[in-house]
Amino acid sequence: MTRRGWIFRIGVLGITLGSAALALPAPTSDAQDPDEARIAEAVAGELRSLHASTATELIEGAPARPLIVVGSFALEHGDGRGRIVLLGLASGPPGDLGVPTEIEYLRYTVRVEDDGIKIFERPRRDDLVTGVTRVLADEAKAMDAAAAALTAENVELPAGRANWRAALRSVTYDARLPRARFAGEPMWSFVFEPWRESQGGWNFVLLDAGLSVRTINGRHPQR
Repeated sequence: MTRRGWIFRIGVLGITLGSAALALPAPTSDAQDPDEARIAEAVAGELRSLHASTATELIEGAPARPLIVVGSFALEHGDGRGRIVLLGLASGPPGDLGVPTEIEYLRYTVRVEDDGIKIFERPRRDDLVTGVTRVLADEAKAMDAAAAALTAENVELPAGRANWRAALRSVTYDARLPRARFAGEPMWSFVFEPWRESQGGWNFVLLDAGLSVRTINGRHPQR
């Protein structure tokens, strides 16, 4: 299967999240990947070449929040050197969530070689503009909607956390970019502490593009 077809399948699979609980791994003490710094440096250079290192460079008047690598994973059925690299917007105003906001599917496909990082696929600048624009516009409202949904469902706050914002572990805006590759509308997903074996993972809230709640921990909200 071509890489394009593989990525499309992942995008379509993401649509099913509305009816399934999040299956994130339990907390671990992962060892530092020695290639992460090299990958981040290579991607940063690519973004500089596009004049897309920060939101300010992409959108006039936007805050100077950097675009950063928020994670990577090895390509399936490979030798471990091929990686998919995930991009996100570093925390900052107006949302100030305390964690980066990942923007999907604005990804780099790279290969880690002894003599450097080879980049085979990269996001378009206009897609970066679209994704960052929506994050800046909706991030804070989406966070408020997710927190309100957990409160309405009487989900217990983790010990030592004053509110759900303080319990936030990760946030993803699934922008469905580039649009030509993906079906469905954009969605927001929020992952919150604590990890509970009884529910099979973290607290998870999925919102649609209009910021209405789709699921809370894999279940539809009570009406």
